[in-house]
Amino acid sequence: MWGNFRYMKIVFATSCHPGSFNFLKNGGFEDKINDIDYPFNERWIILNNGDEDLFTETFKKRADKVIVSSKMAYDVLNFFKLDFPDFQQGRFNGYLYSIAPLTQLFLAKDFDYVCYMCPDVRMARHSHWIEDGLKSIKGPMVAARPRRWPSPDFETIKKTQVFSDHCYLIPTGIFRNPDVYKYKKTKKEFKIFSWYGGDNFEVKISKFLYGTHQYEKIIGSGEIIHSDNYE
Repeated sequence: MWGNFRYMKIVFATSCHPGSFNFLKNGGFEDKINDIDYPFNERWIILNNGDEDLFTETFKKRADKVIVSSKMAYDVLNFFKLDFPDFQQGRFNGYLYSIAPLTQLFLAKDFDYVCYMCPDVRMARHSHWIEDGLKSIKGPMVAARPRRWPSPDFETIKKTQVFSDHCYLIPTGIFRNPDVYKYKKTKKEFKIFSWYGGDNFEVKISKFLYGTHQYEKIIGSGEIIHSDNYE
């Protein structure tokens, strides 16, 4: 089914915070992976904030790597040449929305791609979108993600510079590079980002795409649901 892509090393990760803990503990972690239906080489879970001991005990036999972001934060930020104020935009700071995906990239140096999914996101249905994403990442297409369901009008397009951290596939070789997170120029489409999110991971990557004339491919064969209702 996966052709030559079976030789690619891909790591999946999601993050956890107090609001998503029970959902992930009660099978949500495995459901995310099973609905993507791809033989990931490893499956990680990253604690953003919460009870570290309970988190580690709950997932240590269910994930290939259980990561507490606060223990990694200094090394992660140092590697990417970022500091806490770098996530500030207006009155809001996007550090908490950024540390998990940055931690995954930092630790994924031996993987070809990373796939990340926010804790409040799930696949709308069983999907093989990863293979389509791998096929699409070439030339100016440097990232891929499934579309949202129900799809807003702007997602009827097939490529975008408005990167989404809800669920994505990106090559480690491109995005595990501090230079990606230094772009400053913005455009009006970036106003779609949450006003409270600060200059977070998805905003920084959007600026990188815009500044380098590159894109994220929206994969129609996969659809995600974004909801803070963990049911």
